[in-house]
Amino acid sequence: MGLTVSLSDMSASDWHRLRPRVPSEYAFMSGVWYEAWSSHHLPSGSWRGPVVRAVVRDEKQNVVGVFPYAIQTKGPLKFMSLGGPYGPLRSVPLARERREEACTALVRFLTVQRDGVALRLGPVENTDPAVRALLAEFRSQEWHLCQTRNSLEFTLNLPETFAEYEARVGPELTKKSAYKERRMGRQGQVQVRLHTQLSSDEWERVMDDVNRDFWKSFLSDTTASSDTKVWLLYFNGQAVSHCFGIDSGQHRYIITNAYMQSVTSFSTGVILLRHVFEDAIEKRIRVVNYGEGDSGYKTRWGFVPQRRIQEWLAFRPGLTGVALSAGLKLADLLLALRRRAAKRTPRFTDRQADQQSESDTA
Repeated sequence: MGLTVSLSDMSASDWHRLRPRVPSEYAFMSGVWYEAWSSHHLPSGSWRGPVVRAVVRDEKQNVVGVFPYAIQTKGPLKFMSLGGPYGPLRSVPLARERREEACTALVRFLTVQRDGVALRLGPVENTDPAVRALLAEFRSQEWHLCQTRNSLEFTLNLPETFAEYEARVGPELTKKSAYKERRMGRQGQVQVRLHTQLSSDEWERVMDDVNRDFWKSFLSDTTASSDTKVWLLYFNGQAVSHCFGIDSGQHRYIITNAYMQSVTSFSTGVILLRHVFEDAIEKRIRVVNYGEGDSGYKTRWGFVPQRRIQEWLAFRPGLTGVALSAGLKLADLLLALRRRAAKRTPRFTDRQADQQSESDTA
């Protein structure tokens, strides 16, 4: 009989059995992850609710994968977009031992499930085995693929000890972090607290300090509560800086690292990152993922662009898919040409503009 796909819900036990069969670095994307996203972010902007699940089941009706999606609109067009919070990234939860079979079944199902003109996958990692298998199956079944994004993602491979880490990146940053914390302490009371594995009431109090409703829902799950790490830096009893992280297997994702403007001079982000790395090494975390952007700051901490964050549009086989894919590629080409032309256009300085104006009126 093989694998079957249907639009259906998944029970908590379904997710519980699927989790250990998904690559550990993506296992945090569980049922409560998508439920919290759906509750607090659908509908919003271009997204329409509710979240829909294309569930893949084996011969015994056990779940071996799921493609969670929601509808996104752009003008008159509708897209079936891979669901979940934007950060740190998105993936397709698939049991590793049935991955290729599940992708074959999913693409066949999505070919006839016409909720939108195309599928949108992103942001996803170029190293994600589920995404790579799904893209290969789209090509095999003659879908038309367009890559719309390909940006650098920064990760840090941690050594066994913090001393080894300092030897790799140099001691200046960690010394600066410790100095900033001491300097801040001379002007008030400083505390850095790590919050994890809390009760719902305790998480409520922590989240009130940073006002994040999504996390309050997500952290109602005991596994999510254990995986989530929140560092809060308190200055004279007030939370003035925070760092959110999620541990998944031997990976730690840094979601946000933020501070109040009133403590900008203390570089509280630098203070918190030292605590985050020390804790990661102690917990035997092997990879810290800091996402995209601000390459100069991240490379100083030892992060390198080992992976890429990508977005893809997948159009169904047939003339309509060909036309839409070609139209998108043409639009991207025209945009690139306009940007190139803008860069080549000479730009006058104020003085040159004055000289040109004088010449025109002469």
